[in-house]
Amino acid sequence: GLVEFLAYNLPLPVSLTRWPLYVVIGLVQFAVYYLVFKTLVLKLNLKTPGREDDQDVKLYSKQDYRNRKNTPDEPSGIIIRALGGKENIISVDNCFTRLRVELKDM
Repeated sequence: GLVEFLAYNLPLPVSLTRWPLYVVIGLVQFAVYYLVFKTLVLKLNLKTPGREDDQDVKLYSKQDYRNRKNTPDEPSGIIIRALGGKENIISVDNCFTRLRVELKDM
């Protein structure tokens, strides 16, 4: 923005471009945005990313991760069981929007 602004406005006379007016409008707009959002965040307690009142953050141990990894209710395990188990799957291929599975017996 700044290089473009300088390239288009400074070579011409101020009477044609009125570029100082754009600078003043930009500064006023900045001040309005700053004051409005500072008021929303601090006075009205607007929840922005990182300021939510969700639950506390839980840090998982390696044991928790391993236990979760071995649970049979993961979506991948459910899908494999629905397709007839590992023995029934011949090949798995994918593209950006599809998962292609070749089965022995449908």
